Amino acid sequence: MTPPADRDNSIEFRRRTCELPWDPGHVVPTVEVVIDGRTLSEHFMAAGSAGSAVLLGDDVTAELGLWGPDAPAGSQAPEGFVPVLTCACTVYGCGGSYARVRFEGDTVWWSDFHNEGTDEPVDIGPFTFDRQQYERARRDFEASC
Repeated sequence: MTPPADRDNSIEFRRRTCELPWDPGHVVPTVEVVIDGRTLSEHFMAAGSAGSAVLLGDDVTAELGLWGPDAPAGSQAPEGFVPVLTCACTVYGCGGSYARVRFEGDTVWWSDFHNEGTDEPVDIGPFTFDRQQYERARRDFEASC
């Protein structure tokens, strides 16, 4: 069932780097998700949960493929969900969070947020994005890499 949408949210993908806790001085590229001007991690913290808003990859541009519209191959999240945060140690399987990301016509939905490992729901969202704004944010991120 599609959650009701009162308004569209805005989304941005930012390129960041993260120092690996187990290898000081070694930084890796990351993707930080920003919704309505707040990082996804800040949304989680406001709901009493934790997670680092980073997805790691040698090609972080490719990581945006996790967030639709096609189902990701080899996702570590439960079926029908995608990773949206990692653990602060940068290893998704150690912690992190997942959500449903759905494309329905001109709308993109991020909903049903859960903590990985405990499968505990996190009381944020749902977030709805205008698909054109969402795709523009992905293209802007790719152009910045």
